[in-house]
Amino acid sequence: MLPRLGPETVRAYLARLGDPDVSLDATGLSCLLRAYLQALPFHNLTVLAGEPSAPGILSVEAAVEGNLAGLGGTCLVLTAPFVALLRALGFEAWLAEATLREPGDHAVGIVRLPEGRFIVDVGSGHPCLHPLPLDESELEFKTHGTAFRFERNGHEGHRLRRALPQLPWETVYRLTPEPRSHDSFFQPEASPSLQAVRMSDWAWASVRDGRYQRLAGGLANTRPVPGWEAMAELLHLTFGLPETLIQRALHTLRQRVPALLEGVRPPRRSLRVIVSLAVTDRAESAGELLQSLIENLGVRAQDSVGVLILDNGKGHAQERETALEGVLEHSREQGLQITRQTARDELERLAPSQRCGLLPGNLDVPLPIGASRALQTALLHEHLRTGFLGLPHPGDGGGPVAVWMLDDDLSFRRLRDTSEGFVEEPIKDLFDRIEALWAEHPEVSVALGTCTGAPPIPGYATLGVQVRDLAGNIQALAEREPGSNWSPPPGPRHLPDYYYDHARGSVDHLRTVFPWTPPGRAPWQVRDAFRTLCAAFTRVPHGQQVTRPLLYQPVDTLTPSRHRGGNALFLDLDALVAVPYPLLRGEEGVMTRRADTLWAHLLAREPLLRLVQAELDLLHGRRDGDGNSPLATDKPDVVALRAFVEGQERGVVLARLLEHTSPVTSSTAEREVLSRRVLLARGREAVRQEAEQARSALSHPKAWWWRDEEHAATARACLVALEQVEVLACAVDALVDPSLPERLADFARQVVAILPTWRATWG
Repeated sequence: MLPRLGPETVRAYLARLGDPDVSLDATGLSCLLRAYLQALPFHNLTVLAGEPSAPGILSVEAAVEGNLAGLGGTCLVLTAPFVALLRALGFEAWLAEATLREPGDHAVGIVRLPEGRFIVDVGSGHPCLHPLPLDESELEFKTHGTAFRFERNGHEGHRLRRALPQLPWETVYRLTPEPRSHDSFFQPEASPSLQAVRMSDWAWASVRDGRYQRLAGGLANTRPVPGWEAMAELLHLTFGLPETLIQRALHTLRQRVPALLEGVRPPRRSLRVIVSLAVTDRAESAGELLQSLIENLGVRAQDSVGVLILDNGKGHAQERETALEGVLEHSREQGLQITRQTARDELERLAPSQRCGLLPGNLDVPLPIGASRALQTALLHEHLRTGFLGLPHPGDGGGPVAVWMLDDDLSFRRLRDTSEGFVEEPIKDLFDRIEALWAEHPEVSVALGTCTGAPPIPGYATLGVQVRDLAGNIQALAEREPGSNWSPPPGPRHLPDYYYDHARGSVDHLRTVFPWTPPGRAPWQVRDAFRTLCAAFTRVPHGQQVTRPLLYQPVDTLTPSRHRGGNALFLDLDALVAVPYPLLRGEEGVMTRRADTLWAHLLAREPLLRLVQAELDLLHGRRDGDGNSPLATDKPDVVALRAFVEGQERGVVLARLLEHTSPVTSSTAEREVLSRRVLLARGREAVRQEAEQARSALSHPKAWWWRDEEHAATARACLVALEQVEVLACAVDALVDPSLPERLADFARQVVAILPTWRATWG
């Protein structure tokens, strides 16, 4: 007999399962089964660790206690407590015997419902997310890329069969439905092998000895686990097992089979990388990126990298077409494998996201960032399954594949601080780092790269700090002789978000002046600093960040991060299609931005995917007219900027709403809108005050630069740019519409609710 679970234990058990809906029918049973499989991992670590110390099987009471802590375990540790829970909830349920290799080595539950008798299997490590009907002839279903068939097996009872992707059918186990007592089962002798399985609504993940496999989104991914430390990290971070249990189990296994993981090596063929980028009328930037990519490859085989170009240009203008094709042809001549797809011809691939309300309908090129990411994802997903793009893919026999999704304003260089100033330099080992990440860190699903150069935020969000830097440096330069030396100290880059006007929390960076570092190499004179600062500031109205660039900082550890921008490396391929890039278009036509951040917050909710920041630093540049500019030609375009700011700020509020897993409420959205409006107002006032200081210092009639016409012309150009910045800053306002909080909260709730439906479209 199974022990009866008390009311408090039942409540605690249901809480561990996420408080699923309970009803005494097939729907309620399915809900409980799915919740149980996703809440508790299957593994044999407890057996390997020598628990229990006494011979025999673990008591149901002890198994329940472990499961309440989320421990999970082997077949009977999972199955007997589940049957006991079902009985406590009012189901008619019992244990039954199944045969994997020998009779009685597996246990399942049987439940009698008005609809008939059903098998529930929570202890095999297979994603049997549906109760299996005993009173029907056959059931076929597919989940997490695996096909299952539950069928009668002649006079021997029933059997469960499965077919992994591209493999034949095989029998998982046979069973008979007669009741069996708990103490009639036995614990099979522990083999010198490690096994763990965890599943979620999205993925099925399995590790067996040195092989880590994932099935999700119609994609299969296998990676090596090269050593005991890597295995410990994987079991803890991905499978959620406690570190003390992991250490005991691995210690035992290492003593019994010391070479089990030491012999694991990456595949004989090197990792190959697909670089994917959307090009939006920036052929010159794309050319710089591709050329720097070729230079970074070094001695690596050219066919180890393929490039997907999504042409997201405005139309079929001959000049634009010729410019981009010229860039691509030049790269092909140097041996780079490139496939070009035209966004306008592929818009139908956005239909699944549009039907789910995650993208607006009737989109046209150039697509906003969220839609272009979604289109790249759709193209890559089909290619990874079929190879239709002609780039490296997992089924071509050439070795494993990772995907690196980049923006077209990046290059394979970095900006570094030296004793002679800021220096751009090439990076020579990026692909070695990528291969090491893939091979040595199976617990990492997506690596978010850093960037140097221009901060990856809109230019309007940097106006205040840059005007402050202008004012402070002009005042300092005015006090010195133009021929004297200019030796700026380092800026305080330890301050959080030091380049961002609208950062929450500390405001120290808003009160600080970053000393101006001229371009080129030191030494500099004061006149050089003045001339270059004024010339650089004329680019600020075009959305560029010139006074506080990001500089290279070594990253020694892999830390969790959600700072998704235009530099993301996908090591687990299913992560490409695990979550969408939501985009909301308002009735007035404004479309939200920050889709990358929304994506990161949604992905962070998935327990079997891990986002980290890694040292994959690239150089980020801004150009006039690159889409980030609030200045159209020679005059500020206030109307365009207001629309731009509105879309950005709505995206910021959506990101805040999805950052946490708690239910989204309208009151939360109201608080977030108010918070952003306060920060925007603070930024506008800062620009106003700092601009007065900068204008006063620049216009002072006794300043030395007015004695030289060349310097005076530079000062006048800077004053014009300062006036433009003031005009633009007045337009940095948004989120005025009182209906916005409710609309944004509704969309955030819709995104979360529709996620399972959207995921089902990937297979």
